[in-house]
Amino acid sequence: MRFQEEIIWLRLHALNGNILHETPVRIYVMGAEEWRDLSSFPPESMHLQRWYLQPDGTLNSKLPPASKPDHYQYDPSDPTPSVGGAGRFPGTGPARQDNRLLEARLDVLTFTTKELSRDLEIIGPVEAELYIQSSQEYTDFFVCITDVEPPGKSMNVCDGLQRLKHSHRKMNA
Repeated sequence: MRFQEEIIWLRLHALNGNILHETPVRIYVMGAEEWRDLSSFPPESMHLQRWYLQPDGTLNSKLPPASKPDHYQYDPSDPTPSVGGAGRFPGTGPARQDNRLLEARLDVLTFTTKELSRDLEIIGPVEAELYIQSSQEYTDFFVCITDVEPPGKSMNVCDGLQRLKHSHRKMNA
């Protein structure tokens, strides 16, 4: 079904923009496993939420208390591998494989919410704001949102990668 939508999109542009859908935006919602037609993107009904990294490794909507910074040591001879990521071709896109081995590495920080009481849809822009310090002139940061299913399988929902120089202060992923 995914490639069928891409063919429709390509036809739309090949035919000089003739409308092939009733609405200008069509998205695929992974958890619901359905296509949705929208009048705009992001959706007008979008509700902005802020989630904060907590010093105990959790993630929630409350501002964190003052704490010491989290840290890790990166070893360039053992780079952190990728298990998925953004893409539109076979073998890319939100990976349906398990991230647990990656998340267990000493050079990866994870922050996890308590089990959600209801489904959460993430539709629209996702942004990560990190305050960082590095001993290197350039440092790459990768932020990934995953869905953790019973019995703990962690699957990519969205992610972003950004190379920062010492002069940068904010990451938009």
